[in-house]
Amino acid sequence: MKYRIYIDMNMLRWTYAVLLLLMVQSCLSGSYEGSSDDMFVDTELLQPVQVFIGDPTGEIVKQGTALKGTGPIDNMSQVLGKDIFVYAFNSDMFTSYDKTSEKDNINTLVDGSVDNSGTKAGKRARTRAGSVSLDWIDNKIDLNYHAGSMTQIPYEFYAYYLDDLQVDESDYVRTNDAVKIKVEIDGRRDLMSAKAEITETQLEMADDKRNYAKEYSFSYYTSILGIHPTFYFKHHLARLEFELVPGYVQTGSKDVTVVSVKVYSKYKADFVVAEKSHPSQLGLRFEDAYKPFTLTEKDGSAIAEDRYVVRTLSDSGETPTAMKMGDCLLVAPQNEALIALVRLRERRADGVVLDSETQMQLTYANQVDPMMFSEVVSRMINDAIFMVPTSGGVSSDSLRFGK
Repeated sequence: MKYRIYIDMNMLRWTYAVLLLLMVQSCLSGSYEGSSDDMFVDTELLQPVQVFIGDPTGEIVKQGTALKGTGPIDNMSQVLGKDIFVYAFNSDMFTSYDKTSEKDNINTLVDGSVDNSGTKAGKRARTRAGSVSLDWIDNKIDLNYHAGSMTQIPYEFYAYYLDDLQVDESDYVRTNDAVKIKVEIDGRRDLMSAKAEITETQLEMADDKRNYAKEYSFSYYTSILGIHPTFYFKHHLARLEFELVPGYVQTGSKDVTVVSVKVYSKYKADFVVAEKSHPSQLGLRFEDAYKPFTLTEKDGSAIAEDRYVVRTLSDSGETPTAMKMGDCLLVAPQNEALIALVRLRERRADGVVLDSETQMQLTYANQVDPMMFSEVVSRMINDAIFMVPTSGGVSSDSLRFGK
């Protein structure tokens, strides 16, 4: 007979360009007519900075999840009322990410400093029900693209989500090339980030101005075309879920309780939320320090020690029924094995209760995708209980994220 616990893982742009005059009517109609040399508008008409999240289907995440935290984010409804933070930096190579919008809003179009003087954090925004646009929070001044002679300046837009993670101002580090936040994960919070990139659908909207839209995204010009920064968030943590499956025991059935599961994970990291030279480096950069994360219920409450009891099968022909244990753990992806501690309680037919704690190793399938777990069996007690990742592991980018 075997018990099994299945684990389901889950920039050289120019500074300023040629300015040419167009009729105000052309701007109002949302079109730019003329040759490739007169694509810009010299106008004082205001154009608000709008940003969007995901798409109309509600998919907000892609690629490869005390304060209890929200847990893994699978769809847009889960971030309603929660803060999303946004930065927008001039795409020019000489732009410095350590300058705040409060001091230089040509360099930094969007951050939190205008609303909260001195802060290094991004500007707060939130979603609202039935909409994929983000609403700016604490707007002390209207947020618009620069008009007049600066309608052509493109900006790089970044966003990040911290759940209810508490960070201090001192945790923000802004340098010439990047913005990072010192964070500590706890297995419950799903940290995500995104960099807005113009999509093929948006380029199609630009029609014969496709090349200009691509080159000058995102700016006053692209906004006039109806092309706005849209964030598709990326998860930066691997997701572990647990199922209990009874096995057959020749000597007769018995009750086995899985009392608790702890997984040792790296927990201290620099959360790189904006990066000028190497945007591929966005995400969590962990220190080599570990702590145990304990599996909890969905609401963050502790698992009752006597809740997850499984009776082994007395007939080899019986079909086992899986039981999901607790919620999930969001842990640091890493190329080396994770260590898990599982507490078991076995009640034998003669009434004797045996408590034990077993150390397991959870390994990854390959060095390329450290969110993919491999199928590795580890013996636990009496040759009866095993821990294996289901179906060789599931990459975090395909776990119920609307794929």
